[in-house]
Amino acid sequence: KILNDLEESEGQLKFWVENKRRTKIAVTTEVSKRGVRLRVIQHAPDLARPSWPTPIYIAMGAMVIGLGIGALFIVLAELLDRSFRSVEQAVDDLKLPVLGAVNEIITPGRAFRRKIMGWGVYPATGLVLVLILVAVFGWVYLSLQQPHHYEQLMSRPADFLQKALFGN
Repeated sequence: KILNDLEESEGQLKFWVENKRRTKIAVTTEVSKRGVRLRVIQHAPDLARPSWPTPIYIAMGAMVIGLGIGALFIVLAELLDRSFRSVEQAVDDLKLPVLGAVNEIITPGRAFRRKIMGWGVYPATGLVLVLILVAVFGWVYLSLQQPHHYEQLMSRPADFLQKALFGN
């Protein structure tokens, strides 16, 4: 009797396992026929408006952050500066008598180098940095506002620049 009950229970288990498999197949088939159903909760307010932040806000934020970091570095440099500004300050701090001081001896060669740096190298470096900033700002603007022009610039830069500069 126990063997018969065991055999009957195993048969029922087989039946239910097979039934479960067929049910899963049927559910999968039904779901694939039905497809995905979406329900719109809220419509987008305006599709014609560009995304935020705009390149102008990005540039302004970068300038504010850059000026803040620059001001912080200037304040730190002034706070950590231990140099003497005058002979009196050196006498007061060192408690030593100073008979005289020579700030700097400028030779004609050094004066010429200073003029070259002041009138040539520093302005040229500043101009190059400004041009790099303008180029990066242009790339960001194109990638956010006009992606088709950005793709043209990245795929054929010479053709894009010729078209932008000369209008051909």
